[in-house]
Parts: sequence; structure tokens; C-alpha cells
Amino acid sequence: MTSEEKQSPFRGPTFTLSAGFLAVVALLPVGILIRDSGTQQAEPRGSATSRPQQPSAGNSNGSTPTCRPTDARRLVPRKAPAGVAWQIYKTVALPYSRTAGPLVLEGEIARCYAPTPAGALIAAAQISTRSAFSDEWRAVTERQVVPGPGRDAFIKEFGRTRPGNSIKPGSLGQIAGFKFISYSQHAAEIELVMRFFTGRMSANALTVKWSGSDWQLEFSSNGSTDAQGRTIPSLDGYILWGGV
Repeated sequence: MTSEEKQSPFRGPTFTLSAGFLAVVALLPVGILIRDSGTQQAEPRGSATSRPQQPSAGNSNGSTPTCRPTDARRLVPRKAPAGVAWQIYKTVALPYSRTAGPLVLEGEIARCYAPTPAGALIAAAQISTRSAFSDEWRAVTERQVVPGPGRDAFIKEFGRTRPGNSIKPGSLGQIAGFKFISYSQHAAEIELVMRFFTGRMSANALTVKWSGSDWQLEFSSNGSTDAQGRTIPSLDGYILWGGV
């Protein structure tokens, strides 16, 4: 096991955010971020059959972008969600859907997800990655993580141990698959599988909860997402999903 794999779930077999949970969402596919006059628009590129709508960026006049996800599929998916494209963010390939979200970008906060299984799945990947690797990680955490002891512990610990901005391509894991453990209109528990450049794969459980207006990631009381991430030998039993 490499030293990078030991540091985070996106970076190793355990999926603790305090070490860098986003390693679970880990690494790169093909995409770019375009910045213009302080706004940020996503330009997703990937293997999706249709190109997702670009998330709306905050307007200079302070108006709020429209948040109207249209995905209405309530059944837990038995295959990878359709209409998803992948974009690289901090060397991590993240999913975007024109119907399930994220539909709005505010700085580095990606929000506005559908209250559906697809929305929950994409939110889990996006929020976990951004809370670990964004330069605005604290704003992401305060806006998109369930309030409580877990969030407070994460902010306190991660503020001390946050890795530097230099993330080497290939040092993080790449999303390779998923499985829903449970789902309701209020909460979802999802296992995301990360594949590392060594070939090692780690299954990590993430919980997201519906706040009344969007999905939020939930940390355990010690500030981690999953204390029992485990190495798996194959993707048997998981739905293949990823941007690489």
C-alpha cells in the first residue's frame, strides 16, 4: 500500500474524510472548468449519451440561479444513471446530470440535486470530494454537511491536517462503481467503490440526508464518512459507474 493510499479513502482502503475522504471519489477523466469574471461554469465532457446542462453560476447582480431538477425516478437504480457526464475537479472525476444535478455552482459549492436516488448518488460523490479538496472546503462543509458533532469534529481536525493544494495525478482513487444499501425520501446510504492506480479497490459507505431543499452529506461523530471502508477483490455485486 502506498503512503497516499494510507491518507484518505479517496487515497486508500479506509474512507475517512479527516484524512481526505474525497479520495473515494478520486481521480481523473476528461473535463475542464471555465472561470469568467468570478463566475464558474462547468463544461462536462464524458461518455454520457447526452451532454448534461451546465450548472448555472451565481449572477453578478446577486440573483439566485433557478434550482429545478427534473429527475423523477424514485426507484433505486439497477444500472448506472443515464445522461451523466464526467468532469475533472482537483484531479477527481465527478458526475453531472442535467436532470439530477448539480444544477447550480456558487464558488466551489455544487448544489441543487433532485430528491431522487440519482440525485443522492451524485450529491454523495460531489460533496464528499469538494469538502475534502476544495480551497473553499469549509464553506462546502458548513453548507452541505449535516450539522452536528460530526461536522464540528471534521472542521476542527481537517483544518489542522488538510493536505496541500498540490495533488498529483494518479495519487487519488477513481470512482468505479456503487451500490445502494438503503434509500428513502429522507436518507440514502450508498457504497462508492474507488479504484486506485495500483489496482486496489475500496468500498466506502456514505450517508446523505434530505434537508428539505437538498441533499447533505452526514459524518459520523468523529468527523469521518465511513470508519469501515474495506478492500474488495472485484466489482461483483456493484453497478459499474465512473468517468475513467
